[in-house]
Amino acid sequence: MATMSPLASISANRMPSRELTVVDIKKLVGSRRKVDVMDALTQDSSSMSLGQWSKYYETFPRKRILNIISLEFSCTKLDPMVEAPQMVCCERLLDILKSQFPLLQLRFFLVHA
Repeated sequence: MATMSPLASISANRMPSRELTVVDIKKLVGSRRKVDVMDALTQDSSSMSLGQWSKYYETFPRKRILNIISLEFSCTKLDPMVEAPQMVCCERLLDILKSQFPLLQLRFFLVHA
């Protein structure tokens, strides 16, 4: 029986092409989508549109380094191109179980302890 690599269980089933650019993401998610960014030097955070960040990203030389903290893209054209790793999906299911069925969680713990 073949054993599966531990990394295989956390790999994503769907990922966008490696050729996907910031401009492509802006088009798929929407240029008006607000993103939280952080200045890498000062650690100051601010908010800007994905269109503004895309323009910053395409400008050289850059006066400062801005990192996007996170990008919410569910319910956009990018969403069907990406699938969360199995491990994340399992964690979400466990979170739902914990928040919605706390007694079931306690029973599961007692049975499997």
